[in-house]
Amino acid sequence: MSLIVATAVARYFGSYKLFADINFTIYKGDRIGLIGQNGSGKSTLLQILAQQLDYDGGDSTRLTWASDLRVGYLRQEDELGGEATLWESMCWVFRSLMDIERTMRELEQQMSQPEVYQDSVLLGEVSDRYGRFLVEFERQEGYQMESRMRGVLFGLGFKEPQFSQPLHTLSGGERMRAALARQLLLAPDLLLLDEPTNHLDISAVEWLEEYLNSYKGAVLLVSHDRYFLDRVVNRIFEIEHNTLATYSGNYTAMQLQKEQNLKREMDLYLQAEEERKHLQRFIDRFRYGTKASLAKSKAKMMARLGHEEAPKTATARMKLELSPRLRSAHRVLMLDQLSKGYARHLFGPLELEVHRGERIALVGPNGAGKTTLLSVITGEVEPDAGECRWGVAVDWGFYKQGLDDLEDDNTVLDEILGVADLTVGEARNILGRFLFRGDDVAKKVAMLSGGERSRVMLAKLFLLGANCLLLDEPTNHLDIPAREVLEEALQDFAGTLLVVSHDRYFIDKVATKVWELKDGKLRIFPGGWSAYHEALLQEVPPPETAAAPRPQRTNPDNDREEQRRRLKLREEIAVLEKEIAELEREKLGLEWMMAEVEFVHRPDRNQLLRRYGELPHLLEEAYTRWEVLHTP
Repeated sequence: MSLIVATAVARYFGSYKLFADINFTIYKGDRIGLIGQNGSGKSTLLQILAQQLDYDGGDSTRLTWASDLRVGYLRQEDELGGEATLWESMCWVFRSLMDIERTMRELEQQMSQPEVYQDSVLLGEVSDRYGRFLVEFERQEGYQMESRMRGVLFGLGFKEPQFSQPLHTLSGGERMRAALARQLLLAPDLLLLDEPTNHLDISAVEWLEEYLNSYKGAVLLVSHDRYFLDRVVNRIFEIEHNTLATYSGNYTAMQLQKEQNLKREMDLYLQAEEERKHLQRFIDRFRYGTKASLAKSKAKMMARLGHEEAPKTATARMKLELSPRLRSAHRVLMLDQLSKGYARHLFGPLELEVHRGERIALVGPNGAGKTTLLSVITGEVEPDAGECRWGVAVDWGFYKQGLDDLEDDNTVLDEILGVADLTVGEARNILGRFLFRGDDVAKKVAMLSGGERSRVMLAKLFLLGANCLLLDEPTNHLDIPAREVLEEALQDFAGTLLVVSHDRYFIDKVATKVWELKDGKLRIFPGGWSAYHEALLQEVPPPETAAAPRPQRTNPDNDREEQRRRLKLREEIAVLEKEIAELEREKLGLEWMMAEVEFVHRPDRNQLLRRYGELPHLLEEAYTRWEVLHTP
């Protein structure tokens, strides 16, 4: 079944063409990843599909939505706010269902009144109404309402105490996660998500992957997280060269198809070019001789061939090389009994060393203290105990997650000229490598997008020539091509790297070691993300220090075991949710029965009353077990 069909759709901003002549169909059950460079029009297309922005086109342009299609749309910077608590904002999704439940409670009260239960006709009318509401309540899965809200909030990283917090007291990232939670609970026929993994730690991203894989509706999402795309989507839409191409399969499959398509197009183009050259040689040779008529025929044939443009390759990518000016000592950084906390203990005491050439990824849940650790290392934050010592000839550079090293009133050119002694021409050449060309260099920092600000920071790192880089979420705001350039540069970097990242693909490409900061403790694992993840699944204890990595055990059945474990967990949750629903139904049934006039004369009255008294305890135990199963 088609949900949306687009034919020859375009979007212009004045005379600037964002995209044109794009064609696609979104089907029921689709899982589509929408990719493309920053500024290519991905968010604009989502706005059009959400009917929040007009589109352009000609006489052949069509954009149709299925009748009664419910579309949910999460913007990249959406966040919930106001005085309502987090829990109340989730309850808003089920307000009509809660109205039904409220009416049922009122009808129960009516049925318990003597003037109702002593009047058989009136009792029958009230009972009939109650029965109709009960059927509708069950049809809309009212008994699972609370468990669904709790499951989504826990999955996205919220804790029970936060449920009662007003939204305005939460951080910006938490309010954005709340907006995502509400869209998931709304469960529309088509879910449009613009960068849904922003502000999620890795465990929450993995939960979202599983949630979307079992989602009943269709999903179209914008993401630069390649692991996420590989695990969730079954089709790729790519906006490139002002048009849209569609591919079957996930991101990895798309890359292979795109490479094969380009090779095939290039082969056809080269064959056509060779044919043109052959015809032209024949025409030039026999134009005035005995074969002039044949030459004319060949000229007509060549005119019919026309002149095709060479296949378009990938759009321009930034060029990044990170070359240290100096070589540091072998021991780059020493942490000596380092501890830090604020309202609660964050980490420590940490006792370890970083050696020259190591590329370390620092991972852990949100709030574990990863950014704080980098700030302590760079001296921006004082430790509670212990100290950090830099090695001899270490020259470090710090890429901050908030990009707050940039001055809003400066131009892009000002930022670069402030780092190194360059002429304006030299600075422009360097900025060109980072895709700032022409008037782009005169843009004020305050007017730059997140991706542009990231590229300015990377340009400044390029000029610093540091031999030790501390990077806090450097792939935030970068599109996939820019991430690939950064990965290649860091792989070739001859210095030392300590990077905080939630991008698992990036960690796999760059890191040779993983530091896991969790519950105040730091554990060290050799290898990148895949090795770290495998070690966790196998519960291999990591080395205690930064010594040479011990050999890893391998288990070819590891993935299947993890899949079986997750399947078993889902089955346990489903059984428990069914048990909760049955207990809730039994409780409501007993309340209805107790409201009847004949109840006082039932021989099993005492037994039913005892059972009714047991049900709240049984429900509390079931909800407790349910929360344990959902705890990450």
